[in-house]
Amino acid sequence: MAEPSPESEDWALLEKLQGRFCSSTWGLVQVRRKENGEPGQAKGRKKAPCRARAVLEVWEEERRCRVGFVRLVKGDLPRIQLACTPSGSCEAPGVWSLDPECSTTDHVRWVPDQPAKKGGTEIWDGAFLKSIEKAALWVIQHGLLPQLDEAWRYLRDVKAVRRSLPYTVGLCTATMNRFWQIRRALPLTLMHAWPYRGSCKVHVVDLGSKDNNTFSFLVNSCRFAMEAGLLCVYRAKEEFWHASVGKNTAHRVADEDILVNVDSDNLIGAEFLQDVCKRFEEGAAVAQYEHGQGTCGRIAAKRVDFMEIRGYDEDAWPMGCQDTDLVLRLKSLGRGTHSKGGCRALSQAILNSQAQKVEHCKPDADLRRLASPLARNAEIFDRRRREGKLVRNDGKAPHPTLYWFSVGPRVGPE
Repeated sequence: MAEPSPESEDWALLEKLQGRFCSSTWGLVQVRRKENGEPGQAKGRKKAPCRARAVLEVWEEERRCRVGFVRLVKGDLPRIQLACTPSGSCEAPGVWSLDPECSTTDHVRWVPDQPAKKGGTEIWDGAFLKSIEKAALWVIQHGLLPQLDEAWRYLRDVKAVRRSLPYTVGLCTATMNRFWQIRRALPLTLMHAWPYRGSCKVHVVDLGSKDNNTFSFLVNSCRFAMEAGLLCVYRAKEEFWHASVGKNTAHRVADEDILVNVDSDNLIGAEFLQDVCKRFEEGAAVAQYEHGQGTCGRIAAKRVDFMEIRGYDEDAWPMGCQDTDLVLRLKSLGRGTHSKGGCRALSQAILNSQAQKVEHCKPDADLRRLASPLARNAEIFDRRRREGKLVRNDGKAPHPTLYWFSVGPRVGPE
């Protein structure tokens, strides 16, 4: 058997870097082989007929222009190097070296050779891109609308001016063992929030999922959104699901002006953030996006009001009527209108069966029939409101204990 050539060994080191990535500097990039010739070879110069050199080209997808090269630098230890020059610039190329300890085939970290001159770390992420594409395909196949046109343009072009909102908005999600839903809903939520990431954050609390997939998906497939400062991930250790506890926990970590409960099965839609802010500008005290099944809990409120009444009532059955009770208490504060109603574009959900809604709650025979805890909670909450008890969980310490997962400093241009 013939010995492998030096060229084939070089390609073996580089081939896993081929493909499409989200880049923190250039938006979407395509990385592919450069078959012949040297980087920067002048136009019109005849390509050398020699064997292909192990060089990858980096193409910016939005402008369809080549921005740089990836090559192997030989030495005592082989080093993979990225050299890029801004389009139309006469500057010397910026040079980064691959950080092998912090890189995988789906998440590549480049460290600048001259950080003082060329700026910070460069990130290429393929996992986030794959999660978006898979989620969009799945929701289309199930009759839902991904609505990604505008957000896709902002992801492709990192230089696009970010859109701003009149309020800061926190999207709050609590989840437990809902990997099959969150992997299809969260990537689309992140994409819809992407153009507004200066005004919006997505807070996701994993309340001790035991499926071995949820937390891994959050910190691996959605890592690019975390490093961009859009997604904040937390973990807690709860034995059973309690809707009010979970939702309060997700709201407690958010400090934005307006907090929105977004269940892990919900799709927010392309114009959702603008619509939320518009309703509060028009005098809403609480906005509820109930349209069809699965969206009764899509509730937006001012953080100061939510915290004043101490959020959802935790002293009741783990599922049932907690959303309606929260809305009625916020209305009773008398600080604005109840803006209710949504539309298909802004109020979609991946539906749960009745059994799925309670499958991770503390075992109890009555929970098998959802009508029973619904009726019991409705009676409990009605009595408390009649007694004028708008504030709930009074004197109760916040729980559970949270662990914030950090992925390091933000990367890319501000």
